[in-house]
Amino acid sequence: IGTTVTSLFANAFRDATSLTTVTFEAESTLTSIGYKAFYNSGLTSITIPKSVTRIGEQAFVTTSLTTVTFEADSTLASIGFAAFRESALTSIIIPNSVTSIGTGAFWETTSLHTVTFEANSSLISIGNYAFQQSGFTSITIPENVFTIGNNAFLDSSLTTATVNYG
Repeated sequence: IGTTVTSLFANAFRDATSLTTVTFEAESTLTSIGYKAFYNSGLTSITIPKSVTRIGEQAFVTTSLTTVTFEADSTLASIGFAAFRESALTSIIIPNSVTSIGTGAFWETTSLHTVTFEANSSLISIGNYAFQQSGFTSITIPENVFTIGNNAFLDSSLTTATVNYG
């Protein structure tokens, strides 16, 4: 996807079940991945450009996505409602620029076994049901987090949670 593309709008690649890879040109100016942009696609991995500030609602729901990589110096601020719900993610490193993880962002990602927050995380809130029915067993919550939503870890495999204090 070329450098002149600044947004992927709603349903851009929805139901593109044969689409397994998306590549962004170097110095991408993409700022947002919209509502259901890759919903039910065959996407298995993606590197999200550092220019992306928002991953919209249900952007990667029911994908075959196992790997998400964020470019260094990511400016991503928010992961939207159900953004990765029912995806095949196995691990994710949340960039330190992220301030909010939306409701149900990783709901039913049962193969998600590792969630890591980059050092100096800016995370302030974890939404309701954010990690419900996820597969990881431990998490260390960054010190800036002020809100952990209702049922954020309901029916997950979580056995240990460490909350850092500032």
